Amino acid sequence: MKDASGILIVAEYSDDKIKLVSFELVKKARELADKIGTSVFVFVMGHNLKNIDEFGEYGADKIYYADEPALENFDDTIYANITTDLIKLVNPEIVLAPATPIGRSFIPRVATYLETGLTADCIDLDIRVEDRILIQKRPAWGGNMIADIYCPVKRPQMATVRPGVFKAEKTGNNKAETERINSSNEALTKGFDLVRIEKDDFSENKLNNCNVIFSVGRGVDPALIPKIKELARLLDAGVGCTRPLVEGKIFPHSCQIGQSGTFVTPKVCFSLGISGAIQYTVGIKGAENNIAVNRDSDAQIFEVSDFGIVSDVNKIIPLLLEKIREIKGIK
Repeated sequence: MKDASGILIVAEYSDDKIKLVSFELVKKARELADKIGTSVFVFVMGHNLKNIDEFGEYGADKIYYADEPALENFDDTIYANITTDLIKLVNPEIVLAPATPIGRSFIPRVATYLETGLTADCIDLDIRVEDRILIQKRPAWGGNMIADIYCPVKRPQMATVRPGVFKAEKTGNNKAETERINSSNEALTKGFDLVRIEKDDFSENKLNNCNVIFSVGRGVDPALIPKIKELARLLDAGVGCTRPLVEGKIFPHSCQIGQSGTFVTPKVCFSLGISGAIQYTVGIKGAENNIAVNRDSDAQIFEVSDFGIVSDVNKIIPLLLEKIREIKGIK
């Protein structure tokens, strides 16, 4: 695509709201765009869209939106078709999207349609001002190193970015222009028939949209995990874990926190029985308060924690649950 200009965010809208990661990407795009003197565009799809003007508060210059009944539930074929058409219309030099189950499902197809490259699951972005090359950083070699990836020839440069790696900070009361996109019947043709929707109790979206997270490590007795889940239910919290618990099939991968998992930004993150390897701690650096429980006073986790409890986590969990039950009047 010749004469490409601007940074486009393909936002995510589901469950009648804009997902936090969309604002995170707009804020980061504003930072990158200011370095090279270009504009930030947002594209959002859904039905009966609400509050899309908020993107302006995070730095968007213009908001494109498609509001159709066919977009009420996610369909990767429709999303890919409409997004591809929009990108051809706007002609951005960079396209960013969330590395969520939805984004991972249809954005690769968009890159294929546009015959350009795509870097998935980025954990950081920068831009080389002299030639406007997007520097896309993502884990490689099993999460043991970080690779810088470039797309020097094809445009747009495309990347999906994990939720939680950037802060969703408002830049001011920027009044963004809005434009509705009318999609063709061909673009709105369904790729499949939706039978039903089932939601997992422990999902990536839960970790990315809660104020409290209990993160479980190898130091926790598996017999106590039901108590941790009850704690989470009582506090409307999320439950995460380290990589070994995923490999041991105790938790699904959607619960994994860290370099090869999810980056989280809760108000409080409890790290329970976790030693604190950097592959894990990089995923909790966005938490406002990190609280660690570990019986090893020299554990690395205390170096990145705001509060620490040197004790056997398997004794602390029942006590904490008992106290929360007492506060809530539950016997």
